[in-house]
Amino acid sequence: MNISVRKAEKKDAKKIFEWRNDPDSISMSLSSKTITWDEHIKWYGSALQNKNILITVCELNDVQNLEIGMVRFDFNTLRNNAVISINLNPIARGKSMGQYCLRAAIHFMQKNNKKFIKIIADIKRENVASIKSFKNAGFYISKINSENKVRYIYDSNNE
Repeated sequence: MNISVRKAEKKDAKKIFEWRNDPDSISMSLSSKTITWDEHIKWYGSALQNKNILITVCELNDVQNLEIGMVRFDFNTLRNNAVISINLNPIARGKSMGQYCLRAAIHFMQKNNKKFIKIIADIKRENVASIKSFKNAGFYISKINSENKVRYIYDSNNE
């Protein structure tokens, strides 16, 4: 799959907001509540300026640069890790694009932030599609906690 990744920009705010508030996204999100435009735009503007957050947009180059999803990295410089989350464009779901978007976004992040070795993903147990995408992208299960979440780890030392 021919996927490119770029840093998210101001112009991406609306589509990322719409993807986030899609009913399927809400039901599988760790924070299962609808957010308002004002909440989103305040957070998004701040996130774009925060050096400890990287938001990327994945594009499918074979289909006129169709934007298929976003991947966010929240960096913890003290622990030398990053927490990752993904949200696909609803039209890209169910086509195995999540794993490719994850791989491409991780590669993009590592080109610019090599010091981050471990990447952590917390996923709801019932989010089978995300679990499959993360496993196929090279993540392994780390722990299952009592909050109905599963933690997956990607360790660049194991590449």
